[in-house]
Amino acid sequence: MKKTMTALLVLMLAAGCSSAAATSVSQHSGSPGQSFGQSFDTTQYSTDKLHFEDFDSYYGLIGQFGLPEDIVREPLGNANGVWKYSLRFNDGSSGSLFNEIGYAEMAVHNNDSPPVMIVLHPRLASDGYEVLEESDEETGYEPFGGGLDENNSMKLTGNDCVLVLKQFFAYEGREYLTGTLWMSEESSAAFLMVRGQE
Repeated sequence: MKKTMTALLVLMLAAGCSSAAATSVSQHSGSPGQSFGQSFDTTQYSTDKLHFEDFDSYYGLIGQFGLPEDIVREPLGNANGVWKYSLRFNDGSSGSLFNEIGYAEMAVHNNDSPPVMIVLHPRLASDGYEVLEESDEETGYEPFGGGLDENNSMKLTGNDCVLVLKQFFAYEGREYLTGTLWMSEESSAAFLMVRGQE
């Protein structure tokens, strides 16, 4: 099978980050080294159950026209569990839209440090209209950890970047958690987590 890069690795290279940092991300297993992330059920959450269309309800409607008035704001404590995630950005080197999808484990603990942790398990990627093959190597991310910042957003750090989650809401039977992944002040990617039925 063709080896593919994670979205963060592509973003790192596009931002001119060091090859050492990029290599560190590409070789990481995506597990925090403790119980969180190690019990991920790859059978239950397989690639067969993951589709780029899973995110169309947000990108095709909410992402273009803004949040509807009848959304239901959700408390942070309800964000625990497994989500589907999408990480997308315009690759400046090729001019195409790079989109990575996979599963995200999120844990919220009131008394732990950090109080919020996310582990991403990448599964599929597309470069423009081309769907890339699954990688034949175990490729993933270090966990992101952090908490609420002064703007009441979730600010998580990891993988030499910052993940800021801003909107957590329910709409028409689905939950959404939206944000931005920042590599630098100039380099960012749109981040989205969804769960629930269409």
